Amino acid sequence: MESLSLFSCISSVLIFILLAVPGFVSRKYKFLSTTQIDGFAFILVNILWPAMIIDSMTSVTISKSLVHMGIYTAVISTIVYTVSLIIALTYVKIRKLPNALGAIFIFAIAFNNTGFIGMPFIKEVLGNEALFIASIIELVNDIFIFTIGLMLFQSSFSSKRRINIKSFLSPGFISVIVGLLIFCLHISIPQLITKPIGYLSNATTAIAMFLVGAQLGETSLKELYKEKKAYEINLFRLLIIPFLLFVFLYLISDHWTLANSVLVLMFATPVATCTAIFARQYKCDYHFATKCVMLSTFYSALTLPIWLLVTSRI
Repeated sequence: MESLSLFSCISSVLIFILLAVPGFVSRKYKFLSTTQIDGFAFILVNILWPAMIIDSMTSVTISKSLVHMGIYTAVISTIVYTVSLIIALTYVKIRKLPNALGAIFIFAIAFNNTGFIGMPFIKEVLGNEALFIASIIELVNDIFIFTIGLMLFQSSFSSKRRINIKSFLSPGFISVIVGLLIFCLHISIPQLITKPIGYLSNATTAIAMFLVGAQLGETSLKELYKEKKAYEINLFRLLIIPFLLFVFLYLISDHWTLANSVLVLMFATPVATCTAIFARQYKCDYHFATKCVMLSTFYSALTLPIWLLVTSRI
């Protein structure tokens, strides 16, 4: 992987952050309503994000090394999510947190924002081949979230634990499967389809960061800083877990690969946005969960450039 200078790392992330400013200003000064933000979120999740995933998988040339990287990424991602859940569960038991709060802690520590922030960020700084690798992490992330993740909140809400198969039928999840089929089966897609998908894909980063800014605009920054428990979560989410992963990959690898960089950067992304959504759905502390997401997103602007610099210098 090409080495990046400190200035390049900071400027790459700064450009990314600046895209959030219009959304922040628009929401802070009430130019945008909650309904409008929900509309943008619907477009992002159901149209732009799937288009970006499919575009990445139709834009790369299949090769033996890329297939190996995909399998390697899936295995490592599964290990990382499993270990992250164990770490989070152990920490919650040590802290003796109640079930509802414990569910938020475990979920927020273990699951990262691979969709809204991770994949657009990877596309901007590392390109389409890296985005293909990132989409594998997204697939594993979805499987964990809609099985173990949902059961965490369900168990805090009631004694019944169940897996809803319909949860997997999201456009993002389906687009990963479709993209993988296109990639693996060498399916040729006509330009009449790929060009519009490419245009939609190019809009994803701007809309995603606009939404992140709008979400930050809904929250008082002063209130965020007062939430001490959220700092505990973000210490794990933004620093400890990516550090442990970095050390692990460094020790097992003969040389540092693009897949390793993507793995570290994706697992250094902030708390998953759906933490707040599930907390609200299952009657947990929704306000605390929202603060965790927002504070994590804010501080990732400081930590992501560091991880980008570190991974580019190996």
